[in-house]
Amino acid sequence: NYLFTDLIPSSYQLSLKYKSFSLEKNIQVPGEGEIHLVFSAEFDIKLNTLDSRGIAIHDAKIIVSRGGKDLEERSETSGLFLPLPPDFIVLTFILRMTW
Repeated sequence: NYLFTDLIPSSYQLSLKYKSFSLEKNIQVPGEGEIHLVFSAEFDIKLNTLDSRGIAIHDAKIIVSRGGKDLEERSETSGLFLPLPPDFIVLTFILRMTW
């Protein structure tokens, strides 16, 4: 939450930036009172699935859990890119062993 006080009545542009993401909103003072913004930054995460010897594992199921929701992907090759928001996430890897 941010509170700006003593603003002169006018038009303003609110700019939010985080790394390569930005959000801009034109506001009028006096105006609505409260402004609710959703800043949905996402980052591409590259996941390499490797065994204990550093050899690439193919055909692994990867489950990304966040806020009670799951995103399931399969790594056809080692080096899967996933767009993920900045947050606490849980990664689960399920491998099919063929011995």
